[in-house]
Parts: sequence; structure tokens; C-alpha cells
Amino acid sequence: MKLDVDKKFKEIASILDVDGCVSVGPVNGSFPSLASAVLSKNRGVLFITAHLDDADECVAMLQDIGVSVALFPALESEVAKDIVALRYALLDNLHRKEMPEIIVASVPAVMQKTPAVAQVTQMVRRLQVRDECSLQGLRSWLIDAGYERVEILSESAQFAVRGGILDIATAAGEFVRLDFFGDTIETMHEVDPVSLGSDCSIDEVILTSTSVIESGSNLLEHIPDAWCVVLDDIREISQQSKSYFDRVVDTTRLVHFEDIQSTMVRRLSAVISCFGPPAEGMDIELPIGSLSAFSTIASEALSELTELSCKRDVLLACRTSGEVQRMTELMGSGQELEHAHGLTIEQRFVHRGFLIGDDVAIVPSHEVFHRYELRRGVRSKKKTMR
Repeated sequence: MKLDVDKKFKEIASILDVDGCVSVGPVNGSFPSLASAVLSKNRGVLFITAHLDDADECVAMLQDIGVSVALFPALESEVAKDIVALRYALLDNLHRKEMPEIIVASVPAVMQKTPAVAQVTQMVRRLQVRDECSLQGLRSWLIDAGYERVEILSESAQFAVRGGILDIATAAGEFVRLDFFGDTIETMHEVDPVSLGSDCSIDEVILTSTSVIESGSNLLEHIPDAWCVVLDDIREISQQSKSYFDRVVDTTRLVHFEDIQSTMVRRLSAVISCFGPPAEGMDIELPIGSLSAFSTIASEALSELTELSCKRDVLLACRTSGEVQRMTELMGSGQELEHAHGLTIEQRFVHRGFLIGDDVAIVPSHEVFHRYELRRGVRSKKKTMR
């Protein structure tokens, strides 16, 4: 954002930096998730969305602006080992005080039970070169953790033993070779998944269990009490939590959202519940408006964008440098955006646009041209070797 737009946004977002339980609104578009980036400069933030897709989009936006963010993913109908591993790895990081600035989770992910805090160390093993480690003991741990012993590695969560050499395909899908000398890890190397030949040396590997182990605990019990939680759209979150609970066959694996809320209030420094319009009687009233839909006819949409930029300072957020170049060309003499004097074009990802007060608009280019990209399932895996 340009300085004026950025300053305006931060002024509004900083209003949310409070303690206790507060209702705020109205909110629109991606304002709550971007506001969380401002809050995260003073304390950790747990950001909860109503839908899995929204969580993915939020992570992408926050990564784009350089925020340290981690996704706490939801287990879906078919339990994927890599998702189990991601959940355990994040809990282990919290246990070790290795924390991101923001954790993003959908309400299904938050409702799904987790191991208790005391159990987390059993779910994750961090191995380093020169560690004292019994090969037999590690083999037993891998079996208990849901890994399959095979002759040759072919997929994640497998291991193979040849003398003092242990090959492991981690739950995240990375292949590693450990060379033992007695009960000491002498070397570690990445393994090419096709040739199974040793590649570059590494110093550490993080192994996570693939077995779903639950207690009565949940993510909120693992979050430091100095953190705050931001609920993206509390009405939609509440509705989706009820819908999710109704359609899950085995509800013993879930925690009621009302109980989750009680834990938030009991443990965290602030619970910030965002309300979309209508939002009356809020503890904090926000000057955040909704961005009107653009015409599906490109020429008309560009005219509407020009008209908007004559009334407000408009930040047009483009996903690629090529798109920035093309939109900048349209501001040239005789082009469709020639008179869009209040328009600033930048390369950044904003999922959904919104208005700030009477003088600023944040507009994603994909909303202008109705070109939407589905990010669902495209999750970056945390590297488990280094």
C-alpha cells in the first residue's frame, strides 16, 4: 500500500488492539485478516475463519506481506498423514516456544480434538547429527507412530532398514537417510525419491506421528495466554460450527464451539469477534464498508473502477507483475483508465476488497474482472529437514 492508504488502514486496524472480549463491526472483505497482521506486531494472533478455503486464502495474503504465519489444518473425511503431521508439528513448535506471529485455522480445525499438552512430545521426534539414539528404539517409535516398514521407500510414512542405515519417508513426504555408528547418528542425507541415492547432507530431521491421538484438549489449550484471537465473521463461524457438528459421524472427536469460546475467554488476553453488516450495538464501531460488485463486462468494469478512483484513493491489488504492467498501461493516454487519477496499482494478493471510511478503497484485480483462483488444497508443507 502507498503511505496514505497504508497509514489509514493501520489507524483503523490498531483500534482492535484491546484486551478482554469485544465485538467489532461492521467488517467486510479481507479487512479482519489484514488487520490481524497489524495486531501481530504486539502479540500473537489466532485467526479463526468459518471455512477451510478462507483459511487458505488468509495464509496466502499474510505470507504475501511478509507475516510469519502458520496454518493449523483441519482433518478431513479421509485422514491424510501429511495433515496429521502438520498439526502435530505446529503443536510441537508451540510447546518449544518456536511460534509464528499468526496461526490461522478454520472452525472445523479448531473443533477437532488434539493431544493434551503433555502428550505433544510423544508425537514428534527431532533428530540431529551426533545425537545418541538407539536404532532399535527409533524403529519401535516409527511403528507406534504409524509408519510402515518396507524394503524400498515408495510413499510417505514408510521406513527401511539395512544394517546401520535407516531410510525414512517422513509424513511430509521428504526422504532422508540416517547412518548410525552404534547408537549415534553419524550422518544424515536427503534421499532422491526416484533413485533413492543420497543427496546433500542435513543436520536435523523432524519426524511426526501419523496416528490420530486425541484427548479432551484442543488447539486453544496450546496457545500462549498472552495471545489474542480474532474471529473473522462470528455469525458465519457459529453457523458453520453447528453445521459441521451435525454432519460429522463421530462427534466424540469434536469439541463444541461454545466450549471453545469459553476456553478463549478463560485463557487468552483478548477475544475479538468481528461482525459483518448489519452490525449494531458493537463495542467498537468500524468504518469498513463493502465493495460493490463490478460489471461482468470488462469495459464497464474499468469505467466503474475509474469512477471509484475519482471519489476515493483506490489501491488496485494485482497478483502478478505482468498484471501490474498491463493495468499500468491502461492508465496511459487514450486508454480505459486514463482518468483514474486516484488509482494506485501494486503487486500484492488481497482475497476480498473493502472500503475504508469515505476516502479509501482496497480493490483486488480479480474482483474487477471476475477471475477467481481456487487455492484449496495447495498448502505449502513446512520443511522437516535442515
